[in-house]
Amino acid sequence: VEVETETNTVSRGILTHGEISHMVLVSPDDRTLYTANINTEDVSVIDRDSGDLIAHIPCGKGVEGMGFTPDGKDLWALNQEGGSICVIDVASHKVTKTFDCAGLPIRVAFTSDGKTALVPSWTEDGELVVIDVDSLSETKRIPVGSQAIGVVISPDESLAFVGCEHSDGVHVIDMQTLSVVQKIFTGDGSDAMAFWSSPE
Repeated sequence: VEVETETNTVSRGILTHGEISHMVLVSPDDRTLYTANINTEDVSVIDRDSGDLIAHIPCGKGVEGMGFTPDGKDLWALNQEGGSICVIDVASHKVTKTFDCAGLPIRVAFTSDGKTALVPSWTEDGELVVIDVDSLSETKRIPVGSQAIGVVISPDESLAFVGCEHSDGVHVIDMQTLSVVQKIFTGDGSDAMAFWSSPE
């Protein structure tokens, strides 16, 4: 669903041609839309202007979270039920690599240099998985709160914030030590987060 924010009205609905299209991303150049479709286990690529389907990219079981690498060349699609991550080449709309990520990988955030990815595991125990992007290998698992799901990195990249749905609130990670340094008890259901600063 596309919303015109100046008038807060729905301007159009765009078919994704997938089932349970849970997440949506806009490409860095604003021309293309991507939806992760949980039931059909694929990612839809849609022309933003026309609303036409460009491609369906087969992924894995329970594909949900997505994120662009900082260089914009790859899109990571996280298969939470499959315990794996697909690396999609944006130019060709093809999966170039799939690698294991134990647990329930559900979201992803990248450091600006593109070297590190942070992936929450949506398990009852809750972990933040640290991945080396070049080798696609896990370097650390940080215990956080139950059902870790949302993740953002602070603008100065000194901290990461992990939303944990089951009453554990937000866990704050020191990016140097890769350890929990604080918990912000927001109540049950912490998930999506975003940084905002005044334009003034």
